Amino acid sequence: MMYLSLFLNIIGSLLTVVFLTGHYLGMSPYVYMMLTSVITEVLYDACHRLPGMVLFAKLIPENVESSMFAMLTGLMNFSNNFLNAELAVAINHWFFGIYYTKTDNNLQESWKLYFVQAGMCFLPMCFIWLVPKRDAVKLVQIRIAEDTKTALDTRNEILE
Repeated sequence: MMYLSLFLNIIGSLLTVVFLTGHYLGMSPYVYMMLTSVITEVLYDACHRLPGMVLFAKLIPENVESSMFAMLTGLMNFSNNFLNAELAVAINHWFFGIYYTKTDNNLQESWKLYFVQAGMCFLPMCFIWLVPKRDAVKLVQIRIAEDTKTALDTRNEILE
């Protein structure tokens, strides 16, 4: 799934480059962006976030799921809705001279950013080996269950 999400991100970036160079493949610009950008972004999000959240759900101990998912959702929102936008604006302005204000804008070179985005999709492929395999996840689940049982037994002994 991670490889699929990276592939979808590359395709979305390259389709945006095609759009920014003025080629709409015989469609209106609005229809082209709806068919390319929206669909690839939705599929990318699904393939990118869901495997991580499933893995997260398998690795957290019982009785803390709601707190951990609240934290995970908060961090994802902070990362995607705030840090992502601020970092993107800084990179656009510092490295490419691309900026947009109410009085002045320079978006002619924005296609370069999408080439950079497509190229950067290969970077996470170097780290996919860090994602634990099924056997490692099962081992962690067993250890969590054992630790939870030991903690409950100890608590019950203290309360008796």
